[in-house]
Amino acid sequence: MSTPLARPLPVSIFKDDEPVVQSHSLLPDADPPVFGHRGIWDFNGVSAAAPTSPSAAGGPPSAMG
Repeated sequence: MSTPLARPLPVSIFKDDEPVVQSHSLLPDADPPVFGHRGIWDFNGVSAAAPTSPSAAGGPPSAMG
C-alpha cells in the first residue's frame, strides 16, 4: 500500500500587506482591505466615486426609454 505524498501549501503571489484595491482612487480616510486579511473584505468607504459611465448603467438615458 502506498502512502500519499504531502503536498506543500500553495504560495500566494500577493503579499499579506498588499491592498486589494489599487486601480481606483480611495477616500482620504479609507482603510482598504489587504490580501492578508482572509475574513471579510469591507469595501464600504473605499472607492472615491461610484460607477457613472453609461456602460455601467446599461446605456445612455435616452436608450433606457
